[in-house]
Amino acid sequence: MLDTRVRIRVVATPAPQIRCPRSRLEPELREMADHLAGRLDRDELCRDDEQLIADALDAAVLAALPVVLDVLDRELTPRLEALPLKTRLTLARARRRRDYGLD
Repeated sequence: MLDTRVRIRVVATPAPQIRCPRSRLEPELREMADHLAGRLDRDELCRDDEQLIADALDAAVLAALPVVLDVLDRELTPRLEALPLKTRLTLARARRRRDYGLD
């Protein structure tokens, strides 16, 4: 049976402030959480259980986003600072283009 209902996700806690576009990172983390939790056939769970699992996965992703970004920033910063000056300037120009919406 096809599920034609539109699901609306309601988050009770405010979303954390993140310095990069969440539009790309959040779905990737959500997919990873799906794989870690295990994929079930649709007929194995009732809709209420499916919703509980989806809510738990969404909450876990929202909680993990700031931690993932912090670790990535902490590990990436010294490596980028160790790059040659020309390479760092090229990266800075690319970030400016992204910030202006050109990239």
